[in-house]
Amino acid sequence: MAAKPNLSLLFLLALMPMVVVMAQQNRRQQNLTHIHFYVHDTLSGPNPTTVRVVEGPMKLLETNLNFGDIFVFDDPLTEGPNPTSKLLGRAYGSYIFASQSTTKPMLLLTVNIVLMDGQYDGSTFSIVASDASFVQVVEMPIVGGTGRFRMARGYAHSKTYWYNTTTYDGIYEVDAYLLHFVI
Repeated sequence: MAAKPNLSLLFLLALMPMVVVMAQQNRRQQNLTHIHFYVHDTLSGPNPTTVRVVEGPMKLLETNLNFGDIFVFDDPLTEGPNPTSKLLGRAYGSYIFASQSTTKPMLLLTVNIVLMDGQYDGSTFSIVASDASFVQVVEMPIVGGTGRFRMARGYAHSKTYWYNTTTYDGIYEVDAYLLHFVI
């Protein structure tokens, strides 16, 4: 008569490859990187970095901004607040006025930060966030990255350095904190 297989032993043997892979991943060193830069968002003038591509139907506040507006941007990232300071990279993305509130507009922001200088040249990280307009500091989640920031996660704080209420041009100071694998 043949012996019955030991199901517990078979189950443990099936789990071993997964345990080995998880142990190898946990041994990979992770870094915490802090990056500081300024974003120059320009909607006015002959060379805007941000353009409205869809105009929504409902006015927000006493402005020409509407619920449903979609803006696309290609903003420079610099080392300092002066637009002529050292270029560190670019922010590519979009924001949508996604709240119907006429007192506290809320933006849906999607942005890829592409760094073009120094040790992080060619590396990127991505942010997908709600951005409450008119708050002093906005906290945004970092949801991924490439290059030196492969599999990044973390957060970024953005605060307004300068803002023009007529043209909507702004300069935003950003501190990003990324946890990522060492490559």
